[in-house]
Amino acid sequence: MSTPGAAPALAGIRPEDVNGQLEKISRSEGFRKSERLRRFLQFTVDLTLRGDVWQLREHVIAREVFDRSAGFDPRVESIVRVEAKRLRRKLSEYYNSIGANDSVLIEFRTGSYVPDIRENQLRAMHRPRTTDLTYGAPDAAAHARYLQAARDLNTASSRQAKAATATLQALTTEQPRYALAHAALASAYLNQVLYGTALPQQAFAAARAAALKSRELDGNLPHAHAAMAEVFLLGEWKWEAAIDSANRAIELMPHCVSAHVTRGLALTAAGRGPEGLAGIQRAVELAPLSVRANQALAICYEANGNASTASGWYAAAESLSPNGFTRLLWALHSLGQKRPGDALQHVRECQEASLPIAQGIQGACAAHAGDRKSAQKQLTRLAELQDDLFSDPMATGLIHQALREDPQASARFRSSVEQHSPLVLLTSLGPLLRDSLPKFF
Repeated sequence: MSTPGAAPALAGIRPEDVNGQLEKISRSEGFRKSERLRRFLQFTVDLTLRGDVWQLREHVIAREVFDRSAGFDPRVESIVRVEAKRLRRKLSEYYNSIGANDSVLIEFRTGSYVPDIRENQLRAMHRPRTTDLTYGAPDAAAHARYLQAARDLNTASSRQAKAATATLQALTTEQPRYALAHAALASAYLNQVLYGTALPQQAFAAARAAALKSRELDGNLPHAHAAMAEVFLLGEWKWEAAIDSANRAIELMPHCVSAHVTRGLALTAAGRGPEGLAGIQRAVELAPLSVRANQALAICYEANGNASTASGWYAAAESLSPNGFTRLLWALHSLGQKRPGDALQHVRECQEASLPIAQGIQGACAAHAGDRKSAQKQLTRLAELQDDLFSDPMATGLIHQALREDPQASARFRSSVEQHSPLVLLTSLGPLLRDSLPKFF
């Protein structure tokens, strides 16, 4: 805890820049109509800038911000905790929308009333060499389209992933020498396979081509090496190659968040769990609003045997982009922890319930509840879906596994592994598939 008068560590950010950011947030839609939230934010930021964070305790905030008496008892009244939760949510909404490219990030970690004030790394990760502030974008409009696609990719939504892919396909066609857009396009193709909305072989080939094109256009572009690392990890399951490419990206840009994420997952897949966890923790430190980094941290905690902490990070990722694909990852985590009721609730709250993996989870939950008829119906639906779009065999494997039909489950999981399903790779790091896949890894 800071002592009275201690200067706050603001990572080199000038107080006037912080105050400017505070004014911008206060004028935004989410804060303009709430004097209570504006006062809460202003008070905590002012004390932090003065170095008086030692005063940021619940009873002080209750008196100074919410006009409570000196006899305020936080055990009886929870107004500060409730409003702190609302403030965190509103700030997250702001930075996930109009504030995504602001230079100063103000956020509150759960359980703390001291604002964390630093450079917005989601903006910084797009900032290149000081002589080229758009990493070779041909014009401002092209860079704006790239940034929109990058934001779409951070939403954990299959619909937004499709939109990002379409945007980047058009952008790279119109601007074939825009290396940064090619790198992002590689990630977009991989996301579509993860969500089950693209055929693996075709999408992997397209992702590899896009990453190689990016690297060919600019061998010193960190994003190109980060994209190549993703291809090695998710498309080809080459752990060491993924680690090497991610390391190169980090050498070129130490705050390259996607490279830290990929490197951490590759280390975990390679059996180096503690190293992988440390890498993902660094990614979250750099970009606390990155949905993918928060998801990856949950996966790595699960791989390291810390299920309760993993669940907390799934919740963190979910709060950044509610009711998207994170819910399905969280549902798979719940199945691995033998909590099918929780898994089913996550699927019901998910806007991605039409995806094959969501239907597989529902069928598995029905089987765990003893409802074989409903489980069999889901198997039939998944078989019908196979005629119209890619359906990861893992989805039906989960149902067979829950029905204790081990030969069928093993065959489906084997097929998923043979197709290098990114989802089966990520799920295999936890307990759900660990006993079913040892011979495949």
